[in-house]
Parts: sequence; C-alpha cells; structure tokens
Amino acid sequence: MPSSTDVTVLIAARNAAATIGRALRSVEEQPYAKILLLNHASTDGTSEAARRCGVRKLEILSLPADWTLGRVRQAGLESLDTPLGIWLDADDAFEPKRIPLLIEALESDNSVLAFDEAHLFDGPSGRPLRSLPFPAELRSSSDLVRCFGRNLLPAVGVPAFRTDFAQRLGYDGRLQGAEDYDFLLRALMQESRISLVRAPLYRVYAYPSSLSRHLHHQRRMCALALSKHHPKKVQARLERSGLEPAERLWVLVEFFTFRCEWRNALETLDRLETIAPRWECEPYETWRRTFQRGTLLLFQGDPFGARTSLGLACTLRLTAETLNNFGVALRDLGQEEQALAHFQRALELLPEYRDARLNLEAPGTRHITPLPLRTSPSRSAY
Repeated sequence: MPSSTDVTVLIAARNAAATIGRALRSVEEQPYAKILLLNHASTDGTSEAARRCGVRKLEILSLPADWTLGRVRQAGLESLDTPLGIWLDADDAFEPKRIPLLIEALESDNSVLAFDEAHLFDGPSGRPLRSLPFPAELRSSSDLVRCFGRNLLPAVGVPAFRTDFAQRLGYDGRLQGAEDYDFLLRALMQESRISLVRAPLYRVYAYPSSLSRHLHHQRRMCALALSKHHPKKVQARLERSGLEPAERLWVLVEFFTFRCEWRNALETLDRLETIAPRWECEPYETWRRTFQRGTLLLFQGDPFGARTSLGLACTLRLTAETLNNFGVALRDLGQEEQALAHFQRALELLPEYRDARLNLEAPGTRHITPLPLRTSPSRSAY
C-alpha cells in the first residue's frame, strides 16, 4: 500500500467556511493523505477556518476570483507532487476508509481512475436521505461509454486518479461546471482503464445553492463538453465497447439530444425501429421510444406531432415527464387550461419535479424534460 507521501486530497473551495471543517476532518481520520486546499477567492474566511482545524499536512493555494472551475481544477493538478490524487468537494466528506479502498482499486486493477458510490445527505440539516449506487446499466467499467448519453455516476467529480495520467489529460479552463464530466468523456475516448468501486464511500451534501443544482446552466456546460466529440468517433467508440446495437443507438439518441441536434436524434431513433420495431418491444421500451419521439418533435417546433406521440405515451405509461411535456405541447397549441391540468397532475405524481412546477407557475414558459427521468436513485432526484 502507498505511504503518507503518495496521495494528495484536492479540495476546491469557494466561500466554504461553514463546511470545510467537516471535509478536512473526514480526510484527517484516514491514512496516507496530505491535503491541498484550492481557495477560489473566498471572502468568508475559508482559509482561516481550514487552518483552525489543525489538520496536519495542509497546504493552501489561493486562486483568482475570475477563474473557472476548470481552471481551478487544472491549477490543482499542476501543483501535485504525489503519484496519486483524490478529489473532494468542500461541502462534502469522505466515508471512513475511502482513501485506502480507492487506492487499492487503482493498484489492483492497474487503472488510472477509480469512482465509487455515495450517500446523499441534506446539506442544511445533515439528515441522511438515500444511498446513490451505480445504476444497473453500469454492469462493468466498459459500460461507462453510456456516459456519452448522460452522466450515470453519482459523484463524477470526485474520483481517485494517477497524477501523471490526470496531468496529461487536464481540465478545460473554459468550463464553469461539467468540467469533471468533460474530463471523464475525454478519458473514455482514450479508452483509459477505469475502476468502479461498488461501495458508498463518499458523502454528498446537497444544498440549494450548489452550482450543480442549476440545471439549465449544467445542461449548457454538458453540451459544450459533448460538442468536442465527433459523432462518428463516438459511434466507433461505442462499437468497441461491446454494447448491443440497440443500446449503442440509445446512447447516440441521448448524445444528440443533449447537443440540441434534434434531427440527428430523430434519425437515430428511426434507426432503432429498423433493428426492433416498437410493437415488438417490451412495454417500457415502447413507451420510452414514444416519449422520446414526442419530446424531440416538441424541441423541433412541431407541437401537433408532439401532441400525438406524447398523448400515446400517456396511454402507455403515465409518468410525470410524459404529462409535463404533453402539457408543453398543449400550451404551444393554445390549450392553456388543459396544459395547466397536465402540469398539476405531473406534480401530483412527483411533487419535487422542477420542470412541471416552473411551467405551472409561469404562463408561457416551456420547460421540457429532454430525457426520461432517472428510475435509479441519484442526486438529481433530491
């Protein structure tokens, strides 16, 4: 196993005086690590609060206010002098033994990145909410190529890594959000060896003010990350992954959807029909294709076609996202009373559903849910 000089825990922090002590103590209780605090122009005394914790082997690097998260992370990588590193968000914490278990995964699998599962906590109260396991789609690390469609990792930004690999890959200084997702996608495109540690070793504390909670901003950043990858290269990478043809096409549908390339997404959905027609599929798959087609037609500005597909989807499987998007189609067609009824029904099924709430509260808005809501526990369900 590594010695105390082999591992650095990197913590990017901006105005985190209230939570930095918890984060630092969770590291201090474990062996091996020293800590590099990347103080991103905090104005609340974050550095002072960190020093008061009395943590051994703490180094603080002060960074300018106008830097992006991508540039902050890159500065952290460039400052590393240990062969291994592990990320920790300033408002989160490690579970006991996270450091040795992630390092063991890197060493035993000879991998360059290691991701683990998480526990979700309410930030303001500290109340435990739920576990965040890897979804069923991630049967092995080779399935991580599915992340070209949507992020499937409960804590994508906090892997353990080999420093030489991470420094070669680097972070994109243009990104203010999704810089960790971008890092993962580029690692996957290089077919880097990645370990999945099936144990909840990380504590995510969710706060309403967290940048990752600003969904429209995050979608823009994710679209920028995905825009770096040519569709033909992504398709070739998916073919090398071992996924079944229909699974590969679904990833491409999601890939094009997040890139706002509605026509390409619809054409890929058509290709799915040539492999297995809808009427031959099991009920969920039939609903999924119908919902996705209606949603893409809605984005493309065809409310009549969207109403037909989404209306059929409602008969196949009544879900909050189907009702919400159907409501948007009705609103586009001037049927406001019926639209409001659909938004209200969506909220009855899923009271915390943000898109439906915003559509209900503000006449004329068009908050469309681009893909089916997750059925496995995730931070986004909070």
